[in-house]
Amino acid sequence: MLLSPIGATEECSGAEFATEGGADVKKQIACMAASGLVTSALAGGFVPVGIFSDIPGDPTAGVPGLATEFGGFDRPYVSPDGSLWIMSADTTLPTSEDEIILVGTTADPTNATVVVQEGTATGWDPLVNNGLIDRNMSINDNGDFAYATNTNGPTSEDEVIARFNAKADDWTLIAQEGDAIPGLPNDAYGTSLNGPSILADGKVGWLAPSTAGALPTTEDSLALLGNDVAVSIIAQEGVTTPTGSANPWQLFDTQDFYLDATGANYILQGDTTAATTEDDIVVVNGAVVLQENAPIPGAKVLDVIDGSGIVDVHMGSAGDWMSRGDFDVTDQDWLVYNGDIIALTGDAVPGGEKGETFSDAIFSACFFSMTANGKGSFVFGATTSNPDEFRDAVLVLNGKSVILRQGDAIDLDGNGELDDDTFIDVFNNDDMFLTDDMKLFFTADIMDGKNADLGQAYMMVDLDQIGFPCLQCGDSNCDGTVSVGDINFFVAAVTGGEPAWNALFFGFPPCDYLCANDTNFDTMVTVGDINGFVAAVTGGSCQ
Repeated sequence: MLLSPIGATEECSGAEFATEGGADVKKQIACMAASGLVTSALAGGFVPVGIFSDIPGDPTAGVPGLATEFGGFDRPYVSPDGSLWIMSADTTLPTSEDEIILVGTTADPTNATVVVQEGTATGWDPLVNNGLIDRNMSINDNGDFAYATNTNGPTSEDEVIARFNAKADDWTLIAQEGDAIPGLPNDAYGTSLNGPSILADGKVGWLAPSTAGALPTTEDSLALLGNDVAVSIIAQEGVTTPTGSANPWQLFDTQDFYLDATGANYILQGDTTAATTEDDIVVVNGAVVLQENAPIPGAKVLDVIDGSGIVDVHMGSAGDWMSRGDFDVTDQDWLVYNGDIIALTGDAVPGGEKGETFSDAIFSACFFSMTANGKGSFVFGATTSNPDEFRDAVLVLNGKSVILRQGDAIDLDGNGELDDDTFIDVFNNDDMFLTDDMKLFFTADIMDGKNADLGQAYMMVDLDQIGFPCLQCGDSNCDGTVSVGDINFFVAAVTGGEPAWNALFFGFPPCDYLCANDTNFDTMVTVGDINGFVAAVTGGSCQ
């Protein structure tokens, strides 16, 4: 038996393969493993593979190159070509030196390197130590990266944005509190610098609120792009008026400034000088795309965005943007991709369980995570109406298919077997990225088969997998159950073959074509499978 909550001598009847609900689903996985139906982490659907965890004493908890263990993970970020990732993490070291920055490859993610550590010397000055590290950081395809920290230097100059040049193996202070701002010689950087995004050419974008000097306090917050020598002002408080707004910027939300790989596109969230009931906006490339107390442009929903109803923003490497928030009157939560509403509370969960909808009953924002790659694909996370409290959160690909769910099993040690007794508990908000070759890296709190908390893990799931066994014959939509929801998928398989069936999953079906549709087991999908499919839908078995 592979999963510890199921005794090695316990027998598994056919009923276990059709049960629903947190503990029963875990039992189902264990029974499948015992029956030889699941022999590897790549044989049961989209199974996350562990990279690191903070489970004390577990091999995945070891910090590369340091004699310590992980104590938690922050948000991971990816280079535009998907080859490199960067993130901050906590360790079990003393609090004055426990925070680190890791850089790794997506091809071999466990082979990561600690490149920055709190309480140790910075790369640009051996007499100055890194301090607390901001969440937002950025890495380009060359391995150059930028981050923000509060050093142990004098308080008048301790806030910095730093850049590492991988080819030259050197460091540059892009911006430092107290230094003159290029092009604004009468003003210096103030007490906050945040939100760095590094471009392919090494330029960095960042926010510099509350500068010090000649600028009045109504004009002293800046969104910048450049380096330590020259900067361009993307937006300035009190001066820049976005297209579509009658009022200039008043402030920029901390860390809500992102650029694409080239700097041609950006997204910025903050407030204008308009009335507080309508001042919160999202701007893409200088134009307002979302505004508090206004409808979402082009949306068929006859409602306006709630006060403070814009929760967060995201921009992918190709300039695709996302946002999430809620409406005023209906209080529906929404998720937008490039201006289009992709999902609303009350919508059916695509590929979800029978009657399951997106719901904010357990999490007021409903949509908790979003990310886009450079090829037009995106993933978002949402809570649902599932009555099982251990299966009521999902990740959805392209708005069309559930790819992961709370309660799903994890191959924590990456040995290809579901023998770790670890399951997804809580997906961490916005802590994920999607590569162009469809690998999703994310963090989540994890639990064992008895729903006991284990800690947190950083994981990867390959969404470019096809050909996995299905859970039941006739489960043409690969959702784990056979119902009328499978009919359209089965019809596509019979009339259009595998290409038509694959297309309904946007090219990424989560189970095997023949296993799901070949109900008479003749290794083909034809009209000869119709009777078996009808039997499965109406009677629960293809035979």
